[in-house]
Amino acid sequence: MKKIRMGVIGVGGMSRMHIEGIKSSADAELIAICDINEKALNEKSDFYGIDNSHRFTNYKDLRNCPDVDAVTICTSNQTHYCGGVIGVDRSSTSHPTITST
Repeated sequence: MKKIRMGVIGVGGMSRMHIEGIKSSADAELIAICDINEKALNEKSDFYGIDNSHRFTNYKDLRNCPDVDAVTICTSNQTHYCGGVIGVDRSSTSHPTITST
């Protein structure tokens, strides 16, 4: 069975739990990371062995990456909406999330 190729938006404290869950799954693999803080993005990407071509500072670029099958949003609650629209734009599903309006 083909693994689900996962991307992560946000590399703050919550991302560690999400990434470890992806890494421990036999059905998923972490292939892309996105964060607006380029230093944090590169540190986390280096740690997890993410290729430079799959490091993004804009969630829209992650959304448009054809190699990514699914995304988990690890940003603060008030920014979940922007990341959540990825599911709508790509005709996929997303886990329930809380956001400010």
